[in-house]
Amino acid sequence: MKRKLIQILILGMLVVGFASTAKAADFDYTNDPEALATMDRLIERLTVSSNPDTHFQAVILSLEQVNAFSVSDGRIIVTEGLLRTISTEEQLAAAIAHEMGHRINAVKATETRAFAATDDEEFTADTFAIQVLTQAGFNPNCLAEMLRVVLHSDGSSFPKAQIKQLSSRIRKIEDKVGSQVSSVKTAANQGD
Repeated sequence: MKRKLIQILILGMLVVGFASTAKAADFDYTNDPEALATMDRLIERLTVSSNPDTHFQAVILSLEQVNAFSVSDGRIIVTEGLLRTISTEEQLAAAIAHEMGHRINAVKATETRAFAATDDEEFTADTFAIQVLTQAGFNPNCLAEMLRVVLHSDGSSFPKAQIKQLSSRIRKIEDKVGSQVSSVKTAANQGD
């Protein structure tokens, strides 16, 4: 199904933290009821755990580029390339949670300014995703797993600086998740 998107879209790179801009372009959207239903179900599960007053809408963009992004009207957009690359529903939940983190933390673009997320903004969205994934009953390690899968599938096309940034994000996520697990174990042991 083809719809006109008449606005500046920010293709905020999920895995590399930069954006490219498309203006007043026609994009092909996938009308795959099963994939959209899965995304809607995940969005609902994650939203209940994060901010029930925020509305998000699932959109699948017909692009081979491995990407996900959010726009200011609440759309969480993933590409067909990302859907083909990831291997589990948890990894899709991780991509969605990360993009929700950008929106809820007001890390977004305006129609007059292209947005390039800083490393700190990406990690803020990652931290939000870890928290929401945990609260929704997902293994928070799925965020690092998803980024690793994306890197290994499409990483050869990334510039060295982006590979370095992605690798750094994966390490930070693993450290954050590991410290949370240690804190829970310590608290459990103190309760014995």
